[in-house]
Amino acid sequence: MLKSNDGRYELARASPPREGTALLQGRAVCGRCGRHLRSRYAARRGRLETWYVCDRGHNYAGEPNCQSIAGGPIDDVIGALVAEKMTPAAIELALEIRREIEARHEEADRLLLRAVERAQIEAELAQRRYMLVDPNNRLVADTLEGEWNDRLRALANAQEERERARKANQIVLDDAIQEFSCELV
Repeated sequence: MLKSNDGRYELARASPPREGTALLQGRAVCGRCGRHLRSRYAARRGRLETWYVCDRGHNYAGEPNCQSIAGGPIDDVIGALVAEKMTPAAIELALEIRREIEARHEEADRLLLRAVERAQIEAELAQRRYMLVDPNNRLVADTLEGEWNDRLRALANAQEERERARKANQIVLDDAIQEFSCELV
């Protein structure tokens, strides 16, 4: 059961690219065991060589390394495939799609910014009303203080909503770009 759980975790896990020149870092999967390959670099003959190594079984379970593959030829083939698919028309279309998506997100952000500004004005107005009340009139002061607190909560909610929308829009934009890139390949 532990081994089957480990396998599912390993299949779902892809690491983000880090330093180095390997094109498939964090993306290449071993053809034998299905685990993600790691990128390794070795200085040989005065230059840095890339290797894709399947050593996760060794690191986690003490198994022997599954395989290692020279990265240079693989990177050359992947680079040629990407260059072949990236025609000027495809690049222009991708840029146009990105501009359209960004314009829509900017419009939505402007609307949310207006909501934040309205909430800010209402909170400031409630604060002014509270500050002008006679402290001896506690019933009115308590009511105005409650209204001020409500306006401050509404302002905080509007700001949080805008921030959530901005993060979600960035994720949507990244997903749209990835989807379009996959269609090109």
